[in-house]
Amino acid sequence: FSGGFGQRVLWLEDEIRLIQGLDQTTGRQTGLYIELKGPAFHRKELSISMGAELLKLLKRFELDQVGDRCFVQCFELDELLDLHNQHGCKLPLVYLLGKPLELDKIKDLKPAISGLGPSLELVAKRNADGTISSTGLVEAAREVGLLVRPYTVRKESQPRWSQSLDQTHQVLIDQLGVDGFFSDFPDTARRAVDAR
Repeated sequence: FSGGFGQRVLWLEDEIRLIQGLDQTTGRQTGLYIELKGPAFHRKELSISMGAELLKLLKRFELDQVGDRCFVQCFELDELLDLHNQHGCKLPLVYLLGKPLELDKIKDLKPAISGLGPSLELVAKRNADGTISSTGLVEAAREVGLLVRPYTVRKESQPRWSQSLDQTHQVLIDQLGVDGFFSDFPDTARRAVDAR
């Protein structure tokens, strides 16, 4: 794009500097929600621990302590457990879910895991009579003190249980009371949250 950083891919380090600079200018405190992608592949093919490298980077920026407004999420539970058990990670760790998790296993995730990031399909279901009900995941997580922040709300596609963007927001916010959710459209998400 014209101006800005030119035609290059920003590293996480660049993004953190950009966010910190914007925060300094605007007086805001922006949090970070970092996802580790394919750590098992990187460990096997390159002998690199993505989690360990991330913690080194965050320590350089003094973002490695509880309360630093930084979350680390991953679909690979082993990587999150390694961060907690082997590297002493103090940041909240979020286990991303793309497929159902046995509800009785959720209690075993504490104290290493701070939250779940399930797909929208995993938090609610449409019943035969057309009503929408919880799958029980949110309640089971909340019972053991885990945050729940589903992904990803999009204008152009709704989960199978929803018939509109408004209904998706209503179920997540009013019916399930999730702790937050990911959206590709932060403007509509913000309006939905503010309207409640």
